[in-house]
Amino acid sequence: MRRFVVGFFTAVGILVVLLVVVGLVAWRTLVPREPVIASSTILNLDLSRSLPEAAPEDALTRLLFEETVSLRDVLDALQRAGDDSRIKGVFARLGTDEMGTATVQELREAIAAFRAKGKFAIAFADTPSPTHSASSPPATAPITSRPPSTRSGCSRSARSG
Repeated sequence: MRRFVVGFFTAVGILVVLLVVVGLVAWRTLVPREPVIASSTILNLDLSRSLPEAAPEDALTRLLFEETVSLRDVLDALQRAGDDSRIKGVFARLGTDEMGTATVQELREAIAAFRAKGKFAIAFADTPSPTHSASSPPATAPITSRPPSTRSGCSRSARSG
């Protein structure tokens, strides 16, 4: 009987050690690594859906549903991209979801701070034109913005006339 108990606990010990080793190897190979950023990268923002203020606090919600990007994530990414010399500009695709005024103001301020660091910003929106009808497709409206240092010598009053 004693031999059986010793053999049983030896087998359990070996299984536990094997599970720990396999778990460590799996964790090491499956953990995402830091992305490699090329020297001339353009940040791509998908603003086609509304942005929640923050990520869900509930761990079960985060596990069961697709990871959502929050407004805080976007603002932090713009700040980090502005400080990163490898990021040259930002391209934002705007959608038809309505965002609140506060969200739009925070995004505008973050992009203005990004541009103040000498980087460009381009926003693209598929929006219906004012003369849009059911038979005509929506017009595409690219909205571009260059950093202040690369603008031509025209003043605002000369361009508006």
